[in-house]
Amino acid sequence: QNFREHRIDGAALPLLSENHLTGTIGMKLGPALKLRIMLARKIGACTVCLHCAHCHQTPLPALSAAG
Repeated sequence: QNFREHRIDGAALPLLSENHLTGTIGMKLGPALKLRIMLARKIGACTVCLHCAHCHQTPLPALSAAG
């Protein structure tokens, strides 16, 4: 019901953060986290959520010893 009220569709669903789900939508934290985990497993790696830096880290190149 809350998803309809806020016009959250399938395209917007993966963009929701825990704060959106618990604050705006009114979900409890446990179900909100479970929903985000389920979506991440279904969709794969996130491509637009720049707020979660751990998803977007690139390994640093190895430093070679000079000399």
